[in-house]
Amino acid sequence: MSRKDIFLIIALTFLAFANTLFNDFTGDAYSLFVENHFYENTGNIAKVFTDRLVMTPANLVSGFVTHSADYSGFISYRPVTALSFFFDYYLWKNNPFGYHLTNLLLHIITAVLVYILVLTVSKPRNIAFLAGLLFGIHPIQAEVVNSIGYRSDSLVVLFYVLTIWAYRQFRLARGPNFKTVYRLLSIVCFFLALFSKESALTLPILLVLYDYYFLARTPLGDFFRHRVKIYLIYAIIFISYLFVYFDVMGNVFYSQYRPLAADFGVQSKIIIEIFFHYLKVLFLPWQVSMLPPLYAPSAQDVPFWHIIAVMGFVVISIGWAAGQLKKNRANTFGIIWFFLTFLPTANILTLLNPFAFRFMYLPSIGFFIVAAAGIDGAFNFIKSRSSSLNLEAIAKVALVGIIFSVTIPLNFFFKNNLVACQEMVRAYPKSSRPYWLLGLMEFKRGEYDQALSYLKQYLELPPNLPFIPNPRGDYAVYHLMGRCYVNEPERAIQMFYKVIELNPKFSLVYVDLAKVYILKSDFENALNASLKAIAFENDLIPAYVYAIHSYLALGDAGSAKTWLAKAFSLAPSDRNLIYLKGFIERYESQSP
Repeated sequence: MSRKDIFLIIALTFLAFANTLFNDFTGDAYSLFVENHFYENTGNIAKVFTDRLVMTPANLVSGFVTHSADYSGFISYRPVTALSFFFDYYLWKNNPFGYHLTNLLLHIITAVLVYILVLTVSKPRNIAFLAGLLFGIHPIQAEVVNSIGYRSDSLVVLFYVLTIWAYRQFRLARGPNFKTVYRLLSIVCFFLALFSKESALTLPILLVLYDYYFLARTPLGDFFRHRVKIYLIYAIIFISYLFVYFDVMGNVFYSQYRPLAADFGVQSKIIIEIFFHYLKVLFLPWQVSMLPPLYAPSAQDVPFWHIIAVMGFVVISIGWAAGQLKKNRANTFGIIWFFLTFLPTANILTLLNPFAFRFMYLPSIGFFIVAAAGIDGAFNFIKSRSSSLNLEAIAKVALVGIIFSVTIPLNFFFKNNLVACQEMVRAYPKSSRPYWLLGLMEFKRGEYDQALSYLKQYLELPPNLPFIPNPRGDYAVYHLMGRCYVNEPERAIQMFYKVIELNPKFSLVYVDLAKVYILKSDFENALNASLKAIAFENDLIPAYVYAIHSYLALGDAGSAKTWLAKAFSLAPSDRNLIYLKGFIERYESQSP
């Protein structure tokens, strides 16, 4: 291990991503920390250890679209990430600089750990340095480093690599005290990795392979016989996690699951096309761009040569890994790492967001192990052919310069939501999601006409979202459009009834419908809409407010008082309820 190598990895990684520190909250982070107060309330820390951390399908819409209540932002159980958000808020409040600094520090530490990990499997220090540096500065990492809302990817990889490193220290340590400390550290990091993100489920396999190929000195039969007691605690934690994740905690993913395509052959083409894009940007870093959320390429746009290229890459990689097993186990380990850690995000079971460069954060370690060996070989070839000029040094500077020239400008596209969406539209004009996001942003700014323009463009584009087969069947967009018709109540009502046609159990649309009817002084319909909202979601306070208002307008003070009492039992400090209580009391005091 070289201090000079570590210093260079830290310095160059920091330089590549330093401009992220001046970016605003973007994407999910804007919804989580600007329009949401969940992480400001220390009382919510207790929810981290319950199923209330996981959003329901209704929360997913009501939280991210209408912000009717505070929400965690998690669709699966990731308490370690949630705790890191509470920690960030404690330190930085609503200053995005601090959250970005946390992301950058996590990435820098992980890059150093990748260097140390590769150093343990590959003898040449140059290869370890290149692997750590490539992991640190490659633009494919920009999404993870820039996006605070995707902190899970940073944390899981950090604890993933720490688990293997600490296990190695445990195996090689002299003295029982050091062994106990490192073993405990490895176990704790394994636990933290699992509860950071589900992709840590692949860790036990890689830990066993690392142990057998790089630490053990015994035949395979003896290896497992000697390790069974050591692995037992990892197995217990692993099984316990599966029980918590699948049985105890809810998960939006499984309740909302749909395949990428109705036909398996079509889905296979999309899977191959996504993998092709991952490979393209890994080999050609200047091809990295902003990816729209929930985007999936169309199977009709998949060239046949992409399928041949991917299949060829897979076959050649597996064959080469088998050939390298006796010659250079580090290369074999890198190939296994890449494919094994990619599998959970390969869309065999379709992800809610099927295509995202952050999914390469963990697999890229395996890729960079092999790439570093290839690049080091190329540098050695150049060195052997250069006489007077130091072409090797020029090649190294050129490599870093090319990557910097892509990574640093790419970070600017994460400056704010508007810049990000505009870049998504430029890079992926056929993707509908950026138009939906632009419409949502303009709605929040009160620019309702502009919001409607973007939302109509969203409806006109062909289907390309995996869980919304047809944008015209997306009830959320009609709901938002209805809310944009602030000066046209009839148009708003028309949109809200379209929502009810598509999703009759969507409680929030009845709340908005009640509000419009009250503005029209149609209190009978307002009351009916309010009561329907409460029937579907009995703690929806705005629905109680509109119901009480409607009862009062219809002259039924008794029913108004009954529903007010119910609402107060749910939200005793709600200002609207307090106002209505005072109004009723004044009304009754003035009555003869």
